[in-house]
Amino acid sequence: MPQRSTEDETMMEHTTISLTPEAALKAYDGVNLIGGARKTSAATLAVTNPATGKTLGRAAAADAAETDAAVAAARAAFRAARPCAPNAGVS
Repeated sequence: MPQRSTEDETMMEHTTISLTPEAALKAYDGVNLIGGARKTSAATLAVTNPATGKTLGRAAAADAAETDAAVAAARAAFRAARPCAPNAGVS
């Protein structure tokens, strides 16, 4: 495995974002990210802390159409990225 440089470590320190599970769930409460766009789902599932039983938030429960859209978007993104050379855009 390649060694990281000091420059890599510095970049990582400046790009790390720390969210609590509660904050992450609130930011995406009932929302799927499909093709880079936020799509509100009609159905949601409660996300609970198993240790306390406290509800932390609600996760989107994708139906068949949302799942199909997500798979199609992922396939399109994969096809678009496949011709890229390894480490393309990394300086």
